[in-house]
Order: sequence, then C-alpha cells, then structure tokens
Amino acid sequence: MKLSLTLLFSWSCLVGYGQIYNYNPTTAYFMDRVKIASNEDSKIEIRHRDTVLIARFEYINPQNQARQFSEKVYLGTPYWRNGWFSTSLELPQGKPIRGIMAYNLHQQKVYFSTTPEKAAQEVKPGRFTLLGTTFDLGPDERFYEVIAQAGSWKGLKKHFCEYAPLKPAERTGYEISGGEFEGEFKKKVTYFIQYKDKIIRIRRGGKWVRELDEFREPVEAYLKKTGGNLEQDNQLKAFILAVGSLPSN
Repeated sequence: MKLSLTLLFSWSCLVGYGQIYNYNPTTAYFMDRVKIASNEDSKIEIRHRDTVLIARFEYINPQNQARQFSEKVYLGTPYWRNGWFSTSLELPQGKPIRGIMAYNLHQQKVYFSTTPEKAAQEVKPGRFTLLGTTFDLGPDERFYEVIAQAGSWKGLKKHFCEYAPLKPAERTGYEISGGEFEGEFKKKVTYFIQYKDKIIRIRRGGKWVRELDEFREPVEAYLKKTGGNLEQDNQLKAFILAVGSLPSN
C-alpha cells in the first residue's frame, strides 16, 4: 500500500526559510507568502508502515551544465499528524475561509491554502482546529493544544518536532551506512499550565509550583493527594477543573 500526498511548498519551507514575496506590513494575520521553488519538490508516503518525507531536487551540474536529480528520504515528517487537513480559517473580521491546513511542528508555523492547486501561505491565527483538535496562540506567540479550561486557568499541551540526522553532512566514502533515511523527525509533547497571561511548564520534581504565587499551597496539596503527575491529558484536565474552582480564581 502506498499513500502519496504532494506538498504545496518547497523543501526549504520544511526545515529552513524559503524565499518570500507579497509581504504586507499592515497585518500580522497573513504572514509572508512562501515562494515555490521550481527545482524542489516534496511528498509524503507510507513505506512498509513507516511514514516518510521524500524531498526531490533538480539542479544544474556545474561541470557539464547538465540537469540532474537528487532525492533524499526522511523518516517521519515535521507535520502534525503527518499531513494536510480540511478546516476553516477564522478571520478577525469576516466569514471563515474553507481550505486545507498543515501545522509544521519543526518550524512551529501554520500553512493554509484554499485549494490543493494554490500555493500555501503562512498564517498566524489566534485559534485553529485540525481533526477536532483545537490550538490556541498563547501570550508567548506559540501554539498550544487546549486540554482543558476553567475560569482563568488552562491546561495546555505543546507539540514540537526535533530533527536528527542519520547520515553525516560530509561523506568520505568510509562511513558505515545509516540506511535509506537521511534523517528523522521525532515528535514530542510537553505540558503547561496557563493562568491568565502566565504560562508555566510542568516539570517533574514539582519546582514549577513555586511560580504559582498565592495558589502554591492548594496546588501542592492537590499534587500530594493525587501523586503529583500531570503529564497526561486526563490528569491535567482533572487538575484544571480542580484549581478552576478555587475561591481566589
């Protein structure tokens, strides 16, 4: 079985910064449009149950001026759920726009296009939803999945992606083969608590509780009673619902 999805923008948009045009300084909602490079293409495939990103490059050989092609395969992709999804882009003023959207976890950027045939554009909405999962733009200008909300409290989950090369950048011919993959995208999550405009990362050991000021004592009592682990969706949700009912909330 082979599933292929051609991406709407070049490899330079995936792990770096491509060329840009049509910059509009009057709005921070629609960001710089990503220019598609004619000599780069990428797609997502399923290979032997592995999701892979395939980047194909076309270039001119400086020695003989001949057109040549190069292909690199990466294990995993930098995208949330490995793809593009139908959704609506909520505008600050006006009707929502239907289209397709992808969330690049490596870049922490969101891309949107009204149709698969049109170029993708980076956007920065205050909120967007993919496959029923809602992401909010936090006060630190980063996107978080909202796990739970009660009063002025939010439980947040941060999705991100790290890239690990599996082959050396410079090769001498004597290296041990690293297999077919050039590198690997590893997806991870971390959990946070937001109280009003303050975002605190949850870490093991409980030192993060010191940042809660007047809520420190009731939170420490709750963690002692429940075991102190909030690094699961259901545990964080239960915590938010508990602290959301505090009298000083």
